[in-house]
Amino acid sequence: MKNLQQIKRSFYPVWQKSKGYFRKQKVSAWAMMIFVLAQSLVSLLAFSPVKVSAVSKPAPRANWGVNYPQDVTVEYHNHELWRFYGTWADGTPYDRYDAPIYIYATGDSPANSAAAFCIEPMMPIDNYVTSGYVKNPLPALLQGNRRNGLMTALWVDIAPKRDTDPVGHEKYKMVVQSEVWKAAKGLSIEKFERVDGSIKVSNAEYKAILKVIDDAITNYDKKPSFNEQTITLKVGESITLTDTNGVLGGYDTVRDNGANVDYSKSGNTLTITAKKSSNENGQLRFYKSRMSGTPVTYQKATQQTVMAGAINDPAIFAVNLKIQKSGDLKIKKVDEESRTAVPNTKFKVEGNLLDGSQSKEVTTGSNGEVTLNDIAIDGEELTITELSVPAPYVLDSTPHKVKIKAGETVSITAENNRQKGRIRVDKELLQNLVTNGGGKTLPNSNYSFKGIKFDLSDKNKSNQAKFKRSAALHHE
Repeated sequence: MKNLQQIKRSFYPVWQKSKGYFRKQKVSAWAMMIFVLAQSLVSLLAFSPVKVSAVSKPAPRANWGVNYPQDVTVEYHNHELWRFYGTWADGTPYDRYDAPIYIYATGDSPANSAAAFCIEPMMPIDNYVTSGYVKNPLPALLQGNRRNGLMTALWVDIAPKRDTDPVGHEKYKMVVQSEVWKAAKGLSIEKFERVDGSIKVSNAEYKAILKVIDDAITNYDKKPSFNEQTITLKVGESITLTDTNGVLGGYDTVRDNGANVDYSKSGNTLTITAKKSSNENGQLRFYKSRMSGTPVTYQKATQQTVMAGAINDPAIFAVNLKIQKSGDLKIKKVDEESRTAVPNTKFKVEGNLLDGSQSKEVTTGSNGEVTLNDIAIDGEELTITELSVPAPYVLDSTPHKVKIKAGETVSITAENNRQKGRIRVDKELLQNLVTNGGGKTLPNSNYSFKGIKFDLSDKNKSNQAKFKRSAALHHE
């Protein structure tokens, strides 16, 4: 019974397609019947039940990227024929039978077949299995049609699974086939059905399926919420970005890592870490590798040209990165006692400086400070030595060491003492003061001045200092 049904389903469309030709050739109805029946029987004998099953239920390639082979075999089956109703661009009606098309690499198994699509609806494919098809570029009309490229590549992920719903799966494929005809030849399909009328796709269902496909195309191009954001990181610093659009997971492959950062993805979060070897500027870009590749046609002389879909401009997103690898150094000079700024103090800075030199001399400004921007990379140890200081300060040549921190300003404060004068008070001076100043002479040298208190001040009675006389012959 099954074989009889196959004969019936194969015979009817071939008969319909062949009637016109034989009438033009004035061949009798009996001869025409015999020819068509023979063609149908040959087709059934040529394909064993195993082979028919393999081709009618191909395993669509699950490659994350597509690289189509140079030579393929094209297969189709009349027992899967659909009757299409539509209109050409000039208004001419279209009513024709077409079958789903599959391709596989020459010498490969039909079980590894992939979907293909007719782009010449009026051209024949003489045999159900035709080898010798050769890869060629898409025609110019289709090369710039991104919707067509996405549709022919993504439909298999949108359609019902062939293993569980083969009819639903095939409906989606034939809607895509119809849209390919529209893009390639201006043919608008309104509806289609199985040859025996058992399955019908109305215009309303056609539009509903097409909307699902178009929505999927729109979602395919949707970017993560942080697309094109500019992120600034210090060396060793990390940031975790959360995609509120919920599409990050589909961007599975890094296109480039121009900033040379570390990164990790988990669900809808992306973590980026800057490192010492990171570049100061760059992008981190991810793309969707699923079905990425070059869409192609397969051609053979006198036969219908078919196309195989792929996405040559896959969806991509980017994060712009600025990495702060260097840090700043600020040197400050103050009076040790008063904490006032000391200008015009010269310092020498030594180390592996960012400009390639090993040392640099700098001088504090009127505020007692000098700042060196981007002096060295993160972690570099610098030595700061005082070279000169204005009078009356005492030079402090003690080296000071600091470590630079990326994106930060490391500060060092140097303190200096003023050069101090001396006042000497001795016994002879005191005796002279008492004799000449008080009009009395000390009786003898046994008199002690120990414990006498003195006040010192300048002429303005400011900057006073006090000290007490010791037993020494003099006091400073």
